[in-house]
Amino acid sequence: MPANFQAVYGLTANIGKALFPTTGLVKSDGSSGASGIGTDMSLLWTAGANGSFLEKIRLSPVATVAATATAATVLRIYLSTVNTGVTANTNTVLLQEIGAAAQTAAHSTNATFFFEVPFSIKVPTAYYVLISTHTAPATNTNWEAIALGMDF
Repeated sequence: MPANFQAVYGLTANIGKALFPTTGLVKSDGSSGASGIGTDMSLLWTAGANGSFLEKIRLSPVATVAATATAATVLRIYLSTVNTGVTANTNTVLLQEIGAAAQTAAHSTNATFFFEVPFSIKVPTAYYVLISTHTAPATNTNWEAIALGMDF
């Protein structure tokens, strides 16, 4: 049986950054309903032409006005074979969800807390990481995601 005996090394960094959508998505099964990517899901990360390695994703609260409280919500991360239009539970799967309590972002004396989700997974070409939030963000706030990985 043939096997690959060559070591696989990353060639270039693959970093994705996105804000969570401003429309809440109450489902967690991977289907976005009638709205789709750009409305109730955001595209965070795209695997490279030869596949990629997704190391981790960091989720941080952000605010455009000082000392503004975020809404308590559930943040969701999906793996999908589509990057536009409407997703379905046949092409999108939930990888992780995080319960995010309300906290004050852009505070003058207290730092916010972030979530770091380790993945350490190989992702084939033509796969994408999408994100959604259960509840629409509070005024002047949102959550930001950054995906850190590498392309082969």
